[in-house]
Amino acid sequence: RSEEVLRERVKELNCLYGISHLVEKQGISLEEIIQGTVDLIPSSWQYPEITCARIILGDQESKTKNFRVTDWRQACDITVHGKLSGTVEVYYLEGKPACHEGPFLKEERTLINTIAGRLARITERMRREKEIRFLKEKYEDLYHNAPIMYLSLDTNGIIIECNNAILDKLEYTKRKII
Repeated sequence: RSEEVLRERVKELNCLYGISHLVEKQGISLEEIIQGTVDLIPSSWQYPEITCARIILGDQESKTKNFRVTDWRQACDITVHGKLSGTVEVYYLEGKPACHEGPFLKEERTLINTIAGRLARITERMRREKEIRFLKEKYEDLYHNAPIMYLSLDTNGIIIECNNAILDKLEYTKRKII
């Protein structure tokens, strides 16, 4: 019995490690993280051979290939910036003996809650990063296209950046000034 319990905990840890690995991939989109996460879920539940999953986040829905809505459901809301933004759902395709929460283990409740929380934080972070990129591009556009001449110096007084107005006025290329 204790070996079985240990095997279940290892499966749960592998799921969380898998999500962490997805997030670390350079250039991965939120959609790819969500699909990767949904694909990790079945192998982490007590009965992987009859488990399917779906994640709905905003207008995106990702599900396992064998997905089907059944009576044996476990779910957790995904809350992003205090707003309900989606849900993580796990279904068994057939009935199993009652455990903590229907046929689901107490630890599976903890795992689904953890997955939903991780997805919420990942979503928040990726949205912030997108907003920062947008603001940076907007700032750079304003700086470079401003009608007033701007230049930036380092602490030694060396020019490290200048805008188009100064280049036009001096009739220099950026390469000659910097």
